[in-house]
Amino acid sequence: KALYKQREAVAAALYKQREAAAAVAEAAAEKERAKQRAAAEKEYNEKRAAEAKERAKQRAAAEKKRQEARRKLVKEYGEAVVAAFEQGRVCLDMPKAMVTQLKGEPDEVKRSVTKRGEKLQYFYAKRFGGGEYVEKNRLGNVIHETRIDFVNGVVTGLKDL
Repeated sequence: KALYKQREAVAAALYKQREAAAAVAEAAAEKERAKQRAAAEKEYNEKRAAEAKERAKQRAAAEKKRQEARRKLVKEYGEAVVAAFEQGRVCLDMPKAMVTQLKGEPDEVKRSVTKRGEKLQYFYAKRFGGGEYVEKNRLGNVIHETRIDFVNGVVTGLKDL
């Protein structure tokens, strides 16, 4: 019986040693996994920071380009015309290209040429249903909402009809 108890004690001690060794190995493995997670998180954060820095650089470049383009427009057409264009309004002395960019192509154009130059009248129709349908009177004629007069490609008059 004593030999049996001694073997049991040795087996229990070996089992405890194995459990302790397994616990140490598990702790070391967990520590290594934590290091790997920390390294991966650091790499991820560095990558995100670099991407954010690049986006900020691109935004700054785009803003600089926009400011330069605006400066050129102001130099060519004046502050009032550029401000009206940015607000989506048509104003006197605005070039024809800006008007068509704001209002789209006209529904009707009348043109006359004289010694003083070319005179254009752009007519824009009343629209409804999201701009798909043009409003017509009972005779079937298009009802125009706005007339814009141009002389030599520059707005000289606006009229709500």
